[in-house]
Amino acid sequence: MSTTLAQAVRNAIEVEKAAAEFYSRLAAATHDRQARGFLEEIARQEQEHARCIEDFGRRLDLGELPTRPDLNIEIVETSPEWQYHDNISMTEALQVALDNENNAAMYYEALASSGEGEIREFFESLTRTEEEHARRLGAMIAAQ
Repeated sequence: MSTTLAQAVRNAIEVEKAAAEFYSRLAAATHDRQARGFLEEIARQEQEHARCIEDFGRRLDLGELPTRPDLNIEIVETSPEWQYHDNISMTEALQVALDNENNAAMYYEALASSGEGEIREFFESLTRTEEEHARRLGAMIAAQ
């Protein structure tokens, strides 16, 4: 069964919201102030990504978006192995975020390759954004 554009947009919105929630939970569970601040900032960025994707969906005039994703969005950008970690370090936070950004880039790249025109361009843009986040995180890890 193929996913409609409206459903792909809904899935992307929910991926970003799930990532924001994931990072918020990690931030709340750590005692490392630097890691907490970093994770809280990543959570805010993921919420902003969700808003941008939703705005894009509205501009495409797809009608009402589906209310739910049609896939397990948590596998994209939430690293299940960290779901219940109780005290993440800054180094671990950076590595989790790097892994998640790489996963998101691959997900958006797959969506881009299945679309055309403006849709392809939009998901390619999301891919580049996630790849840039991963590059910055890699540099932060290397600097530690």
